[in-house]
Amino acid sequence: GRLGERELQDIADKVLSWVANRGYPGPQAEIRLDPGPDSLTSVASVELTTGPWARVGTISVDGADRVDRQTVLHQMLIHTGDPYSARALDESSRELRDLKLVRFALVEALPQESDSVVDVRVRLTEASPRLIAGQAGFSDASGVLGEIDWEHRDLLGGPAPCRPLSRRRPVSGPSRTSRRRS
Repeated sequence: GRLGERELQDIADKVLSWVANRGYPGPQAEIRLDPGPDSLTSVASVELTTGPWARVGTISVDGADRVDRQTVLHQMLIHTGDPYSARALDESSRELRDLKLVRFALVEALPQESDSVVDVRVRLTEASPRLIAGQAGFSDASGVLGEIDWEHRDLLGGPAPCRPLSRRRPVSGPSRTSRRRS
């Protein structure tokens, strides 16, 4: 079949991703199209430059005031001494964002200073420790309904939130005690 520039770039991107998840932090790919054996064909090739294989060095954490550094490191999927993996950095960012105490998280590789070590930086923006939310609605059977939720995300000093139970209750509705007299 025919390969266009987009298909060739997709192939190069897949190769780069595969290599970047197996210890090579800065791979580069060059796509080449050479004339084929006849005037109707071409030979496509992807030339890959991997650079040095590396392990994760130090992991620094910026922006964590209330969130304990150990909690941050525990949530990450990559640790000091592990082979470098771009996917593990991305998934670690996602895992940290899933903590209710974190509003934003970015796990990134720093420029490589040594041939065999890549240092990693975690940048966090913490969420407010308390959350108050409310809802209101109306039901024909119950009248006006209201709900207020309160959550303290760091009440016990960890990432597990404390949330009291809340129930929807009618704020006002039809009187159940009125009777008709004739």
